[in-house]
Amino acid sequence: MSKRNSSAAPLAPARVKYWARVKLKRQGRQDARNYKGIQDFTRTHALIVSQSLANAGQRRVNQWFIDSLTPILTGNARIEVQRKRVETQILELFDSFATLSGRQQKRAVVQIAGLEQELVNLKSQYRANIATTDSIEAEAEQSLASWKSYFNEMAAIYTRARSRKSRDGQATAASEVPQFESIGLAEMKQVRQHDWDLDSDGESVGA
Repeated sequence: MSKRNSSAAPLAPARVKYWARVKLKRQGRQDARNYKGIQDFTRTHALIVSQSLANAGQRRVNQWFIDSLTPILTGNARIEVQRKRVETQILELFDSFATLSGRQQKRAVVQIAGLEQELVNLKSQYRANIATTDSIEAEAEQSLASWKSYFNEMAAIYTRARSRKSRDGQATAASEVPQFESIGLAEMKQVRQHDWDLDSDGESVGA
């Protein structure tokens, strides 16, 4: 049975901490004085640092995603190998059935039943692994999005302070937040063989 990383995906902090807010506001006011006519979308040092911080968090999410998913995908690959071995054994028993004596046929029937149960167990484990991978992927996506929200909050604190201190003195509470350059979820190749796709009832499709 495959094991997954037990820790949760690294979410961004729920709020920007007090001293970080103070620093962002101070940087916003300083940039308003130092850079006349600066636009909200301009990538200042403060925004670059905020972007880097959020992207670092997203990279940690991707590492968690890879670490959590790798053993499960390895387990599915192993199940696929076992599945082929069991199916081959079943076919070989069926092919030789006519040449067996009565007592040997009875033993073969018992063997086939045991192998068929093993196949059911393998498919059940495979299906559970797929459900787990879907859960891990959803958790990782949610965590990636949390870092985007965290950047948006940092950028909003900075741009509001900068706008309030700007030359025209217009306090733009709805100041435009620069677009966040998000890191996508790492691509992990899942072993989902055609005849191992499972429907909601747990039966194999096309098998």
